[in-house]
This record gives sequence, C-alpha cells and structure tokens, in this order.
Amino acid sequence: MEIFDPNGDVLLILSYADTDTLRETQSPVSGPDVHESMPRPQGKIAAQPKESSSSGEGTPPRMLVSSRHLMLVSVVFEKMLSTSNFAEGAMLHQTQKVEVHLPEDDHTALTIMMNVIHGQTRKVPQKINFGVLIAIAILVDKYQMAGAVEFMAHVWMDKLKPSKFKNDNSLLPWLFVSWVFRHDEYFRNTTMVLVKEGDSNLKSRAMNCVPRLPIPGRVIAAILETRVKFIAAVLSAIEATIERHKNPIAVCNRNRYVEPQASNARTACNDMVLGSLIRSAMLAQLWPAPRSPYKGRNFVDIVAQVENFQINSLCEQVGNRDDPKTRNTHGVKERLKTSSTSTRDNFHGLGLNEFMK
Repeated sequence: MEIFDPNGDVLLILSYADTDTLRETQSPVSGPDVHESMPRPQGKIAAQPKESSSSGEGTPPRMLVSSRHLMLVSVVFEKMLSTSNFAEGAMLHQTQKVEVHLPEDDHTALTIMMNVIHGQTRKVPQKINFGVLIAIAILVDKYQMAGAVEFMAHVWMDKLKPSKFKNDNSLLPWLFVSWVFRHDEYFRNTTMVLVKEGDSNLKSRAMNCVPRLPIPGRVIAAILETRVKFIAAVLSAIEATIERHKNPIAVCNRNRYVEPQASNARTACNDMVLGSLIRSAMLAQLWPAPRSPYKGRNFVDIVAQVENFQINSLCEQVGNRDDPKTRNTHGVKERLKTSSTSTRDNFHGLGLNEFMK
C-alpha cells in the first residue's frame, strides 16, 4: 500500500496492477525523473490486472490518502465525500474512513497526482513521458482538479513540446492536454494546424482516439467551423472572379490595341483569362465549387493549388505589358493568391479565451 498521508481516511483501490505508462517509464515514479521517451499516444494507458495469486502478485494498488486534500482540489471528490448523498460520503461520516474504487484510473498518473496534492514535492518527477502526461490530463479532467497540477503540467509540457506541431497521431493528444492544463500557446499551435491541415473527419478522429480523449464538443466544432469558413472564402473568391470575367463588358481595358480591332482584342483577352482560370480551377477540382464540409480537402493544399493556377491572357502574349508585376493577367492570379495566402499566413490558431466566455 502506498501511504500519502499516515493519518489518511480514504483508501483508493485501483483495478489495474500494471500499466503501460509505468512500463514505458522504466524508472520509479517516486524518483526525481521519469524517463522522457515519447510513447505512441494511441497506446493503451492501462492494462488489465494480472491474475491474483496466493503470494499476492497482481494485487490491485492501494493508496492511503486524505479526504481533506482530495476535497480541497477536486470538485468531484468534494461532492462525493462531503455529504451523505453518495455512499462514499455516508460511509466516511459514519466510520471516519472509506474505500473508493477507481477501476479505470491509471496507476502511474494517479500516483504522481497524489504526490502533488499531498505536498510530496520531492517525489514529483520533473520529467515524464507523453503517455503519462496524457494519463494525468485524463484524470485531471475527470476529477476537475486542473488547478492543483497546472504549474507542474506546464513544466512537463514545455519539456515534451515538439519543435513543430504536425498533423499526426500526437496532435489531438496535444490539443487535449493544452486544453485541460490551459496552455494557450500550445492550444493555439494545435488548433492552427488542425484548421489549416485538417480534414472534415476531425470529430470521428477524436472519438476514435485510444485512450479516449474527452475533448469538448465546442472545441471540435469551432475548429471545423473555422476550417470550413476559410475554404469557403477561397472558393467564393474564385467564383466571384469567374463571374466578373463572364460580364459582357471586358475586364481588359488596355488602350494599346489598334482600332478598330481594339474592342475584339480586349474581348479575346478577357476570354483567354476566363478560360484559363476555369481550366485551372477545374483541374484543381475547385470549380464548380465542392460542397461543404469539403471532405478529403484541407485549406493549406487548396491555397497551394490556387498559387499554382496557370492564368493566360492575350495581353501577355502580344507583349502589352503595362504592369509587369501582374504578368498582364490583369491581376487575376495575384488577387486570388493574396486573398488566400493572407488568411493562411495571418491565422495563428484559436485562443483559449474564446471558449471561456
């Protein structure tokens, strides 16, 4: 039995005698450091207990803790233990002690949390692996005790942070831990990647994470809505440009063409721009515009496709170069590129404060 308070009145009993996170650390949890290797976030956090034997091997871990400490930092434990509305609270008030079974909780993560809560600072590791961090975040979210471990969580996160957040299997776990521990910088970084590079399947992707990550639905919805808004803006710009060039009045207004062929030349120039624009958009499968939620597409790739549009004009072919900066495509490609890349380059993620109103 692990004793966090010799005078403790709550015995926490776990069902898992062994955990993946503990095996991966390969060092005592109570030591100053826990091995910082990066396990796959989708690996199991806890394994099923071994069969009990007469020697006691595989006995579920037990932790003697203080109800006062638990209730001080956790709304969930406060409600459970402070009144007789719950069986645990009633037993505690009657006998001054109670057993609380936590069949789903990770041993490694809970041990670290109990050391933090009970002020056993020398036993709190300065480094942990990513799997342990996820397990702690799950328990912190479950028992609503972020305030108790937030400082240490930021220390752990800063040591584990990748050089660049990528849209891989670690991104949703990073989104989750940055949400739980209120780390605005990492939350912005992860949401930025998910908006720019994510697909429409974010909700199912989050639901299928192992272990299950209770990312709030409003966070997932905000990411998806922002993604759709950005893609729709690019498609709207393409559509508006095409409609503008369909107008009977030619967009080309160059005055260097010789009359009486000038009007026909401008119309031909306009038609060449329109045709090459439509062809480029069709090859990129951006026209006719795909329907929301744009399954299988992501914002960054769409912007790159727009940047690669091949726009041609008669003005360019005959050397009528009034403005060399626009390659005499009458600014079509430049305007489309500017409108899409400015959104891409100026969006730096969603802030936590947007969800705290």
